Amino acid sequence: MLSSTTEDGEIEVIMARPHPLLLALMTQEEAKARRPPPGAPTLWRETGLWLAKRSSITPAVSKLTDARDLKPEDVRTLIGKPIMPPGVIEGRKGWGLSKCKIRKSLFDGALMEAELALAQKPSEINASHCKAVALYEMGEFEDALIHFHRGDKKRKKPDIFEVGIQQTEETIEDCIGRNVGPVMADFYPITEETIEDCIGRNVGPVMADFYPIIKEMEDKRKLSLNKLKDASDHERLSKKKGQGSLNKMSKMYLGGLHEDKVFLESFQKNPAIQSVNKKGAARILKLASTASDMLKQRQETLRTRRPLYALEYRAATLSTKMKAKKRQEKQAKVELIRSRAKKYVYQLEEIAAKRNLKTFIDAIEMAIDNIEPWSANCLPNKKMYLDTIYNTVASFYMGQKTFNYDRMKVDEKTRVVRLYLDLPVTGNSALDIAFNLYNNVFRDYRKILKKIATQVKETSDPNKLTYLYHEMGYYYSILGKHEIARSMAKKSLSWAVETNNLEWKINALVLVAKSELKQGNKTEAKDAIIEAQQLATELDDEEVVEFLMKCFDILDKLDTEEEPIYSTGKEEEIIRLITDERLKVKAQDLFRRTRTLPVELYTTNAFVNYATEVDPSPTPPACPGDDWRGGVTCLVYPLLNTPT
Repeated sequence: MLSSTTEDGEIEVIMARPHPLLLALMTQEEAKARRPPPGAPTLWRETGLWLAKRSSITPAVSKLTDARDLKPEDVRTLIGKPIMPPGVIEGRKGWGLSKCKIRKSLFDGALMEAELALAQKPSEINASHCKAVALYEMGEFEDALIHFHRGDKKRKKPDIFEVGIQQTEETIEDCIGRNVGPVMADFYPITEETIEDCIGRNVGPVMADFYPIIKEMEDKRKLSLNKLKDASDHERLSKKKGQGSLNKMSKMYLGGLHEDKVFLESFQKNPAIQSVNKKGAARILKLASTASDMLKQRQETLRTRRPLYALEYRAATLSTKMKAKKRQEKQAKVELIRSRAKKYVYQLEEIAAKRNLKTFIDAIEMAIDNIEPWSANCLPNKKMYLDTIYNTVASFYMGQKTFNYDRMKVDEKTRVVRLYLDLPVTGNSALDIAFNLYNNVFRDYRKILKKIATQVKETSDPNKLTYLYHEMGYYYSILGKHEIARSMAKKSLSWAVETNNLEWKINALVLVAKSELKQGNKTEAKDAIIEAQQLATELDDEEVVEFLMKCFDILDKLDTEEEPIYSTGKEEEIIRLITDERLKVKAQDLFRRTRTLPVELYTTNAFVNYATEVDPSPTPPACPGDDWRGGVTCLVYPLLNTPT
């Protein structure tokens, strides 16, 4: 669509490129009104050239096609600007429609545009080059070689035609089995006879006048090839069949696009793509199929230029300098990866010394994500670095089981241990309350657990499994799923026993104790603490032994305390306000049963559900308008949620 301004200042919309059949049915006035303004082809052409200059090939092709349809005799639209000096020709300043279509792998269209330009202006050298390149890309190497030779006679500088001649000749020799070792040795007689016929040696006196020139060129070519050819010293290259050979071929021709090709092929077979939105799923599948077909077409085009056996022979016959250069590049890459791995490990140790849990966990994830993907060839000491990271994590968690006397008072040991074991403490600070309220807000623990579960399935390293199961137990404990947390902690303990890592054993045992305590199993929790204390003594870590002894003392007092653990002034006030003796007994029993519940469950709606399960008998509501099942919950729950 185009817009133009009339004499009255109004904007009118004009249809661009009306259909020829529609024009035939229109009157002369209607057809004239629907024609684009005179400057439209120039506007679209310059817009297309401007877009091509900025690598926006798809919209450039659209604009240039519109300009070509309106004015097909414009060579500038078809080819672009004239050939520029050396260094500029390979840029995008001279890209017309033909060159843009070559960049989009539309070689048939590029050839058609170049031939159209040559029909308008046979002396256009840029059109000859576009035609030769299009023929070469289509696999018509002989025709492309002819056009490159013709262009080279007309224009020596820049040397684009000379480069095309060299590349085309090299491709033809690779295709007919020259300079590829003994792979095509059985076909040498046939290819030699065909070459003799093509150059005119076996066709009588037809080419007799040109035979001396051909002979001289052939001798020069053989002299240059003999320096590179040493086929007798090379064994036959082994052929790999099956999917491995296909993947190898795809990597050699597509390079980094091989991963995209594999993804697109697996994506089309993935049943998860099917959804309720069938139109959207069909559109996505169509896009994936189109992209996959384009990559396959590109691979076949490159394979036509240079067969696989030619590439393998080139790789096998690299010069000594080239091999040494590749070894140096590989060694430099290994050194770079190794230095980065050391950097992550050193940073992790520095962060661990600051005892900041959140920063330390983020640093762990970053270090593992940047070290683990590398293969053993790129990072020979990969396992050593990962084991160092896991040991650093174990040491950091061990450091949490000590008293930091620089930041606490001597009489705060009990408070610190109760906070570590998630036991209620009196006089919570505002910071502790805020931390408990927003503990699950800043990190998506379910997403983290899903990621860790995937990693568990993909690894068999005992050190990594010890770390992963401990992390799963820790996150499940935060989410309040203490039964699963205990199971994960015991799995971490079993793998720690296999690796005989005392620090991970202690960490897993303390996590088991916390999970058992949350479920009301204080005896099992004490047993786990005792075992962890013995291991800490064996490790000769007095600070951890002191911390675990304090944990055991607190757990021991929990068993002998007569006053309820979770009893506060609010609970006593509730019991005092109840006048009915029957309800008072039920309230005391309810508080006793809920002592083993987590604090976050104890003060939420789940408390009401638990109370209903404890007292399921229907009783008349104690408060008018209430629908609670049981008078105890009617009195207890509102008071628990009122500020003191």
